[in-house]
Amino acid sequence: MAKYSKEQRDRAVDLYIRYERCAADVIHELGYPSRGMLP
Repeated sequence: MAKYSKEQRDRAVDLYIRYERCAADVIHELGYPSRGMLP
């Protein structure tokens, strides 16, 4: 079973492209305080 919905994955990819492939900015935008807090 998928951990994230297609919409959640699409949003994360769109943000990744928008933030010029900066994972830290995407993580912050998605509302996670750090990479370690990702589910």
